[in-house]
Amino acid sequence: GERMIPAGDGVVSVEIPWADPVTWEVGRPYGYTCRYRILRNGKAVDALPDFTFGFREAWREGNELMLNGHVQRLRTVYPHGVDTVAGMSFLRMIGYNAIHFSHNFNMTQDLRDIGKYQVASDCGMAMCLGAASMYHVRDRMRTDEYVRRQYLAYQREWMKSVRNIPGAFVFYVAVNTSCPTTNMD
Repeated sequence: GERMIPAGDGVVSVEIPWADPVTWEVGRPYGYTCRYRILRNGKAVDALPDFTFGFREAWREGNELMLNGHVQRLRTVYPHGVDTVAGMSFLRMIGYNAIHFSHNFNMTQDLRDIGKYQVASDCGMAMCLGAASMYHVRDRMRTDEYVRRQYLAYQREWMKSVRNIPGAFVFYVAVNTSCPTTNMD
């Protein structure tokens, strides 16, 4: 839909009601395209790249991961080198429905990663995404306010880059998410 926004400067929040959206599901992806344009006298004066988004609600109930009101049974795989529709489709064909992407060790975000995440989501794969690791800065974060602010600012920007990808609904900040604590440090 379109909304008229009064002239001026500042931040404007736009909410558009959406009746009966089709939800994004693991194995049954459904995406919408957002097209953002600022028009003046009917002509585009500013625009952002179109992006795909989906409606879904994820939460935890006890030990269960819920998505859109039902329990999820995720079969995860590390997709080393798999970043195409054909590759993701093959993983689905052999029984996987979730991908555990590796951690973001150096607090950098390669735009190819965002594309990879979108491909996985478009193929109906749930994702566990590694946000910026705290490994290099965890001790300094306790004592250096500047380091802590920089880390948190990076995390906010990283989250903005992945928040509209519907398959992304589990995030972690450490390498050893699957290891016993006796293997850490």
